[in-house]
Amino acid sequence: MPHTARRSTAGPHDPKNQEKRRRNASKAATAKADREIRETKAEIRELVRLVKEESFDVSKANTINRLYQTLLQYIVVERGVYREDDLARRIEELRGK
Repeated sequence: MPHTARRSTAGPHDPKNQEKRRRNASKAATAKADREIRETKAEIRELVRLVKEESFDVSKANTINRLYQTLLQYIVVERGVYREDDLARRIEELRGK
């Protein structure tokens, strides 16, 4: 069998694939946050339904709603931090060119 030269880096880790890896990581982070927002929105809608249709205790509903607000604020902050990190990484890449 003929000997084939081995590359120093595996395909996914090849520097040529850096931009593709960055885009995929960005999509994954956004997808996670989008999923969390969709799930939270569905839960809030269910809470609204319970209050309207099943006489769910309004005081408990208010408490739950405040907790949802806190969760959504955290998700927004998390997305902002990720975007800042992503922008800083892009700026560094541009400086290196």
